[in-house]
Amino acid sequence: MSDLVFYYRHSGLCPAFKVLSQTLEQQNLHRLTSEFDEFQVDIYALADSPTSRRVALDFDCTITADPSFFMHLIAAYRAAAWEPLVCSLRCNDADGITEIRETLKDDSIPIYTTDGQLKRAYLYEQGIDIGLWIDDYFPGIAHPGTWILQINGIDY
Repeated sequence: MSDLVFYYRHSGLCPAFKVLSQTLEQQNLHRLTSEFDEFQVDIYALADSPTSRRVALDFDCTITADPSFFMHLIAAYRAAAWEPLVCSLRCNDADGITEIRETLKDDSIPIYTTDGQLKRAYLYEQGIDIGLWIDDYFPGIAHPGTWILQINGIDY
């Protein structure tokens, strides 16, 4: 898969974005836009906690859109001392977890399944804050109109 369109627009500091931007540039397969258009954007990069060193990546239609790129991205985050994790709307099913691990060829990446709950609220309840969300479906992270979407240029 090539030419995925990543969306990022945030007015504040988001150090995790630098790693994504560098990886996009190095891989030269996908592009970045700051124009919000849900019909053109494939994957959203949404800044959240400025102090968190964690990056949450969605699996379905995000990692699965280009597993090779995302394996490189996860390696780049780890090399830069970030903590990548997978957060999915899937249910906590052993076969689903195995599929994620096999796709990423990674037995150590933390995987959180929310069983349809909003991802940001679910991880917050677990005591986990996120610096950057990388996901194809922003309504799965937080309700439309919430603060996190607005600071990322999504007034939906």
